[in-house]
Amino acid sequence: MNKLMTNFVGLMLTAMLLGQPAFADTVDPIGVIAHVTVFGAGSEVYNTQQHGEMLVDRGGGDTQLYRWGGARCGGEKDLTPSEVEGLLKYVGNKRYRVQPSYLVGLGSTKCLVAYTITTKKYAKLLTP
Repeated sequence: MNKLMTNFVGLMLTAMLLGQPAFADTVDPIGVIAHVTVFGAGSEVYNTQQHGEMLVDRGGGDTQLYRWGGARCGGEKDLTPSEVEGLLKYVGNKRYRVQPSYLVGLGSTKCLVAYTITTKKYAKLLTP
């Protein structure tokens, strides 16, 4: 391959790589798990929209809804049964806090991809 062609291929590869968006999990503020809804495989919601959702109460009337699975979040943004079970243990328990991490799904849906559970005492150590 001549030098001109080598430089052209190098520039094209660089442009392609730089043009790719970098997607990283976004970490949201902590809160209390207000509720978790799990849609079973027989549910129309499960088959057409999502597999579940979690509402986080951040205090002062500030709440945020996170979803997982289904068309809204795509197959790669789903939780395993054990990850869902982990959330269910802390629903409404004000002694614990959750810090959700999400990726954006369909529209502006916040798709839960990870979470940290901590006690209220140590919640102040988490960021943001």
